Amino acid sequence: KGGEWQMALYLLSQMASARVGANEISFSACIKSCGTARIWELALCLFASLRGNQLQPDAASYGQAIDAAWPEAVVFELFDQAMRDQTWPDMLQRGGSGLDLHYHSCGSAILAVSWWLAEVVPKQLTRTLGHEPSSLEVITGWGKSRMPWQPAGSDLQVSVRRLLDERAIPCKIHPQNRGLLQLDLRGIDPRQLRALYPSSAKSPRQ
Repeated sequence: KGGEWQMALYLLSQMASARVGANEISFSACIKSCGTARIWELALCLFASLRGNQLQPDAASYGQAIDAAWPEAVVFELFDQAMRDQTWPDMLQRGGSGLDLHYHSCGSAILAVSWWLAEVVPKQLTRTLGHEPSSLEVITGWGKSRMPWQPAGSDLQVSVRRLLDERAIPCKIHPQNRGLLQLDLRGIDPRQLRALYPSSAKSPRQ
């Protein structure tokens, strides 16, 4: 396993001499290999070289780069850039009361939930002040529609539930849809949520 990143880099370098154009999938595979080997600086160099090769980073490459660099602080910069690039255009659902984590890696999903709780949910709670809050839901999926590069739906959901538990935010799995988490934010101060994403003051809007 430890030498797979070297083979991946070698194959990527040979594509040019073989006149085979490298694409986002090729780079994502190398980024993942470097991340697995915990060589996150090299993974980010590869990610940065995407644009130099006239390629646009996609959900897969952003997810692999974030996972490779986790838990370094640079992951927040990567996520903010992904948001500016509109990498997940359908992430917000039902006016912001729902969050769809399809096309996310475990790392980018955790950042997406943190960003959503800090940036979007407080506005939802403020709108419903004095009224019963609308249902807040996170769609993690359960594997049927995941892409080949994504983690199993159960793995992603476990990561998200662990995050919510650490933040003392109650949630439960929907009784009819095990790929859907329902959050209970009654009694939670919106100001408490705004502290969940470090760069929320300058984070781009979806």
